[in-house]
Amino acid sequence: MRYVRAMARSRDSFSAVVLAMAIAACGDDDAAHARDAGARDAGSETGGPDAAHDAGPPGAGPDAAAGSVCPVTDFVPCGGDVQGVWRVLDFCPEDEDAAAALCQSPFDDRAECVGDGNAQTCRTLRDTTMEWTEDGRLSIRGTTRIEATYRFDDACLAVVAPSGSTPAERCAALANDRLACASEDGGCVCTATTEPEPSDDDTVYRVEGNDLVIGSAGDEVVGAYCVEDDVLTLDVAPHPVSWRYWVLAR
Repeated sequence: MRYVRAMARSRDSFSAVVLAMAIAACGDDDAAHARDAGARDAGSETGGPDAAHDAGPPGAGPDAAAGSVCPVTDFVPCGGDVQGVWRVLDFCPEDEDAAAALCQSPFDDRAECVGDGNAQTCRTLRDTTMEWTEDGRLSIRGTTRIEATYRFDDACLAVVAPSGSTPAERCAALANDRLACASEDGGCVCTATTEPEPSDDDTVYRVEGNDLVIGSAGDEVVGAYCVEDDVLTLDVAPHPVSWRYWVLAR
C-alpha cells in the first residue's frame, strides 16, 4: 500500500515542506523557528507519517473544480461494479473546517502574524487514476502536488522581514525561486507548490458486500462504497481529519 503511505507522508510533512520554501530567504532565527514548527506538525493528529490509514488533504483532480464534489452528504453504501479505470476527483473531509485548520502558517507562533489580515489555504492537486481489474488487482498511477497560499499583513512582515523599509520591500524579501510573493493592498500574498510526487502502486482488493477491502492481510484499508452514475464514493474507516471520502469518476 505504498500509495496510501505516500499520501500519509505528504499530509504529515506538509507544513515542513512548505515552511522550508517559505523561509528560505529569511534569517537564521526564522529558519530555526520554521524548522521547529514543521517538526511539531509532523507528529500531528493524523497519526504520524507511518500511519497506514492516513492520506493527503482534500484536492481536486485536473478536470474538476477544486472542492466541486465536497462535501459529501447523505452517503448511503450501495455497492456496485468498480471494474475499470477511474480518475480521482477529490478526497473529502468529514469536517471541512477541521481539515482547513490543518493548514498552518510558517509564522503562526508570532502574535503579529495571526488574525485579521493574515490567512493561509492549502490544497492537494492530484492527477491520478485507479484501475480496478476483474481478478482483484488495483493499479494506481499519477502525480500529487501540494499548493499553499499565504497572506501576511504589514505588521507580520515587519517582524519576519524587517530588512525592508516598505510593505512592498518586505514582501519581496520573502520571495525566492520556489516561493512567489506579490505585494497586495498593503500586505503580501505568497504561493508555493511542491514538486510532483509520482504514484506507481499495485495492490489487491476484494469486495465484501458494500465494502471494498484494499491491500493484503495485515495492511488493509476498508471502506463502504457506492457506485452511482459513474461516480465511485468510498467511505474509509478509520480516517484522518484531512479526509474521509474518496470520490472517483470514470
